[in-house]
Amino acid sequence: MRVELESKVLVVKRIAVTYTGLQVAEDDREKVDRVLVVHADGCPVARSL
Repeated sequence: MRVELESKVLVVKRIAVTYTGLQVAEDDREKVDRVLVVHADGCPVARSL
């Protein structure tokens, strides 16, 4: 997470998300990677930061 001080207020600038515990077959890897990108593009929190 990246937090910066702006005008005496802490502002979150970036949050890194790591998905753990996922088991993906090698054949599905490319699909899963595309889904994660689409999720980030459509996630209001991700887009707000």
